[in-house]
Amino acid sequence: MKRILFLPLFFLFSCSDDSSQKAGEYNDKVVDLANACVSRQEALLKAINARDEKGSEKALGDFETSTRVGMQEIRQLQPPGETAEDSAFKKAALDYFSQLFTLATNEYVEYRKLFMMPDSTFTELNALRHDSLADVINAKDSTADAAFIQAQARFVRRYKVRIE
Repeated sequence: MKRILFLPLFFLFSCSDDSSQKAGEYNDKVVDLANACVSRQEALLKAINARDEKGSEKALGDFETSTRVGMQEIRQLQPPGETAEDSAFKKAALDYFSQLFTLATNEYVEYRKLFMMPDSTFTELNALRHDSLADVINAKDSTADAAFIQAQARFVRRYKVRIE
């Protein structure tokens, strides 16, 4: 069976001037929300891979909730300015959480069910579907991660926010 790959990197930043400070605080809030989702996603994958039916069900619910909360909080956050980088970073963050929410409510649900099937009932068609879902999850997750990281990089360059 294929495994889901997971390599997101989100960074916290430090700043010097007032606009950079506000941008850094905004970035840190977005990153905190993203890292909470990443943590829940990792817990879900760990429970699925352990074939822990109850644990994976709870972890799936936690992951879905964290993505929904992330979307709600990002919508309410006000970027530090009105630049293209501000808008692009907020949009990329919303898209990122939306993509994770879609995965949590669709692909991960089916992926989890397939993983929890007893070996005696797991067919070749199930194995093909499982591999297909893993590919879809990896592709969607990687695309969302990359777009988020690119928008974040442009945002922090715009405000001259330093990486700590």
